[in-house]
Amino acid sequence: MSSSSSNHILAGCWLFFGVIISTAYRGSLIASLTLPRQPFRPETVEDLVTSVERVTYESYGSSHKEFLLKSESPTYKTLGDMIYIGVDIMDGLRDALRKK
Repeated sequence: MSSSSSNHILAGCWLFFGVIISTAYRGSLIASLTLPRQPFRPETVEDLVTSVERVTYESYGSSHKEFLLKSESPTYKTLGDMIYIGVDIMDGLRDALRKK
C-alpha cells in the first residue's frame, strides 16, 4: 500500500470518527439546552421532610405511621406527623390533584 492511499484511509477514518463525536456532542448539548430542568427530588429523609407538606399512604400504611411517631429521631417524628392515611389510591390521587 502506498503512503498516499494510507493517508487517505487515515484521513477518512479521522473524518468519520470526527463526525460521530461531533454529532453525539451536538445532540447532547441540544438536549440539555431544550429539555426543562427536573424539579428537586428529595434524596434523604431530611430532604423529604423539608420539601413536602404531607405524605399520603394507603390504609395499610398505618403501622408505618405509628412506627415513625414512636421514633426517637425528630426527623422521623416529623415525617410521621406528615403522613396522611388515605382510603385508597384513587382518593389519594384525587386529593393530590385537588391540592396540587
